[in-house]
Amino acid sequence: MKPALDGTVALVTGASSGIGAATAAALADHGAAVALAARRGDRLETLAAGIRDQGGTALVLESDITDQQQAADIVGRTVAELGRLDTLINNAGVMLLGQAVGAPLQEWQQMVELNVLGLLYCAHEALPHLLRAAEDRGQRLLAEVGFAVDTRRIDKQVQIELGAPFRTPSKAVLPMTWPVRMPPPASRAQDTPGQ
Repeated sequence: MKPALDGTVALVTGASSGIGAATAAALADHGAAVALAARRGDRLETLAAGIRDQGGTALVLESDITDQQQAADIVGRTVAELGRLDTLINNAGVMLLGQAVGAPLQEWQQMVELNVLGLLYCAHEALPHLLRAAEDRGQRLLAEVGFAVDTRRIDKQVQIELGAPFRTPSKAVLPMTWPVRMPPPASRAQDTPGQ
């Protein structure tokens, strides 16, 4: 019996460690050819070697998806070298923790550039290929490519929810309003029994 993902191709961003590496390995275990994208090429090479040792196919794409051209290139190379694109795992991301007050603006910019813009660049470039792959397989496709893109095949027409690119940055900035609405910890009233 063929593996469930035999004949499919997946692109995984942030594949050099953690969830991205585990996801890429799992996809390969289920028969997908995997394109591995991240900034740390040495770690990608190690992961790719492990996938190949198990009989899988892996393509290493050392890249920085905060650069729009590099994001486009990883999608293009995946399709050119592996023949198609069925799955995009937009996993690359960074979380720099600390106090909001006094935090370097560059850290916020880094998170937005990678977690929001990098995701959008990859999704924008990949979406036509994902839709083509679904059409080629004659499958109904419900895909979440890192943001709320609802793709449905209805009467052989593909409809894409046009509001998704708007809602993504809107949702990204919502949590920034939460701490602003709360009083600073020192000024919060404390309830003490008996007082």
